[in-house]
Amino acid sequence: MLIPPADPLPIPPADPLPIPPADQLPIPPEDPLQEARLVPPPPRLDPPRFVPPVRLDSTGAAGPTRSQARGKKWRRCGHGWVVEDHGEIDQPAQRIVEAAVGLSPGEAVTGWCSIHLARARYFDGATTIRRTNLPVRVLVGWDRRSSEAATYSRAALSRDEIVLRHGIPCTNIHRALLDELCVTSDIRDAVVLVDMVLHAELTSLNRFEAYLAGAPRRRGLRMARRAVALAVEGSESPRETLMRLVWVLDAGLPQPLCNRSVHDLSGRFVARPDLLSSEFGVVGEYDGENHRETRRRRRDIDREAKMRNLGLEVFSFVAGELHDREAAARRMLGAVARARRSRLPRRWSTEPIGPGPDSLDDRLRLREVMTKFVRGEVALADLLRETPASPASPAAR
Repeated sequence: MLIPPADPLPIPPADPLPIPPADQLPIPPEDPLQEARLVPPPPRLDPPRFVPPVRLDSTGAAGPTRSQARGKKWRRCGHGWVVEDHGEIDQPAQRIVEAAVGLSPGEAVTGWCSIHLARARYFDGATTIRRTNLPVRVLVGWDRRSSEAATYSRAALSRDEIVLRHGIPCTNIHRALLDELCVTSDIRDAVVLVDMVLHAELTSLNRFEAYLAGAPRRRGLRMARRAVALAVEGSESPRETLMRLVWVLDAGLPQPLCNRSVHDLSGRFVARPDLLSSEFGVVGEYDGENHRETRRRRRDIDREAKMRNLGLEVFSFVAGELHDREAAARRMLGAVARARRSRLPRRWSTEPIGPGPDSLDDRLRLREVMTKFVRGEVALADLLRETPASPASPAAR
């Protein structure tokens, strides 16, 4: 039977290591992102559901006996651990839970696993093209044999780098993202990782840049810094990011805006394109599978006509076209050339009338402060004092 994620997974210390006194054990904090619900949440995955492993028990009281575990109902997932076999457990969370069995204090899952348990979309533990499963990444304190299912690496973790997500010790978002970037060989894949963490509002670009500035030297750190230099807040899918990277890296054009609202000169909302170059007056759209439906396609055509009437040149791509980067770059450069030749007046703006949306830093800060208030860690006066007061923040409005 599936267990809801609120039930904690028991993770005892591994047998080979001495166990310090209970009052000296580092207890990871619960992930505050799971409690922050007072600020409108970003798009997230549903809470994971998994079957927690249990220890073999010679008495059969707390778990199956060895003879019972030989049946079809149970499946081994570690030395002395079994899991009840269900047809519904072939999912990322289940693989992570089974790899996390027997972790000692100071050890944690990291990389895509930690980010998946933080419920970020697109971190499903599979490669982009062949859809083969990535190994669960685990940081441990001593050498352990890796397998196709799990990769164990020796690493020292500080206490503030570990949080509990659904009862599983995980590295925090910054460490998890850095660990994943450091094993990524392609710069475009690395930028997609950063963009999608930002899209899930697990951190901001400013916060992750500050974290990287203090990170010790390690293999892959240069790739991480290159990815951050190309990442932006606002991309909402991997394909949007790849389209933007063709614009920047292959067409050699300046960094565009992503999912920025376009208004006419009276302040009326017109569209929110995937890519917008204010400098050239060019809009780019990526039309995925959901754009093939007739009604949706009719709305897309109507929206493109409205943007062209305001003086914007539009180009678009459908699934598969971004693989030919040279052809995609030529299409973008062609749109820029047409925009430069156009004599239509600019009748659009990206600045709305009235207060604009909160910045990602403001939303994260407000979510953290409200979480502290709900927990009773700050009083109302402290809440009002700590709430962001930028012109675009809720406190300023």
